[in-house]
Amino acid sequence: MRLEQLEYLCEIAKRKSMNLASNKLFVSQQTLSTAIKNLEKELDTKLLERTYHGVFPTEIGQELIDISQQMLIQLDQLKLKIAAKNNTQLSGDFTIVLEPGINTLIMPKIASHFYKYYPNIRLVSKTLSRKAIKESIRNKEYDLGVISSYEYSTNDTDTIPSPELIVKEIIDFQLLARISQMSPLSLESSISLRTLLTYPLALNDQACGVDLLNELKKYGKPYILPTHYYGISQQLVCDNLAVSLAVKVNNYLPYYFNDFNGKILNIPVKEFFPFHASYIIHRDNANSPLIERFLETLMKII
Repeated sequence: MRLEQLEYLCEIAKRKSMNLASNKLFVSQQTLSTAIKNLEKELDTKLLERTYHGVFPTEIGQELIDISQQMLIQLDQLKLKIAAKNNTQLSGDFTIVLEPGINTLIMPKIASHFYKYYPNIRLVSKTLSRKAIKESIRNKEYDLGVISSYEYSTNDTDTIPSPELIVKEIIDFQLLARISQMSPLSLESSISLRTLLTYPLALNDQACGVDLLNELKKYGKPYILPTHYYGISQQLVCDNLAVSLAVKVNNYLPYYFNDFNGKILNIPVKEFFPFHASYIIHRDNANSPLIERFLETLMKII
């Protein structure tokens, strides 16, 4: 039994898809399949069941995943401590540029964790548009950028590769519907976007991008109540005057998507929503130790 087999098993179970897991792990589906088959052969038991709805763990598989996840978390924490001890000489500024919505989603948690293990490195962050981020990284104005990406982006220029840049998907976001406890929708375990769009939709300006609106239009005609900050949209939902949307990164839900003491429910959206985040660096900086440490931190905690 090898650690990579356990990592593969956990990732497949989390994604419920061999294809999504292989993309996340940067290995082929054949590699994943072979690793799991060898693990099942070694343990003489089936760990995963493949169905029309995805890949799911068996009862024994789930027990192994639960144990493996705790072990892998502890190993990751140990690696970070060792890295921090071995790299105390790393110092200076690390500059990062993000889209506004991505910045508020991930930076608070990343910054806290990063400073804990790398206190001599100062994170300097700024928010720009997706196009401006790519241009600034191309001009080496920042060390690293983080951009949102929709699987079916309507802006063709965003998908044109640049030889100077390295762009890799790192984060999958889960879309949630934010519903008042007074709404009849609060009784649902999941909500379709088509149903959600029959209600006024309160969205913060940062979240209300062109790609998001075009994706929503596939399910209906959204009636948007634009707001300038999250507090307004949350109050509208709390008073049952609108519904809203939130995104969750794995098990991490940003603090500003609070539940107003149980008055707001976060309910999963039924449809697959192709919303991801990717990091972008200049090819000349691919071997930078600061970028390597930042990406290690990002991948471990998000």
